Amino acid sequence: MPFMPVFLAACFILHPWLGWLAVGGSILIVLLTVVAEYITRSETKTAMTLSHERT
Repeated sequence: MPFMPVFLAACFILHPWLGWLAVGGSILIVLLTVVAEYITRSETKTAMTLSHERT
């Protein structure tokens, strides 16, 4: 993630369409990460609670 602006700038230097494609892909990856976190949050909390009770 720290080098993402450099990567996107390099893509835009090569071709504007490639740059916009990279921006769209970056946004998609971030959205999928947020959705996965939201979906698995309750299951992870339950697993952590059960693990804590076992120990």
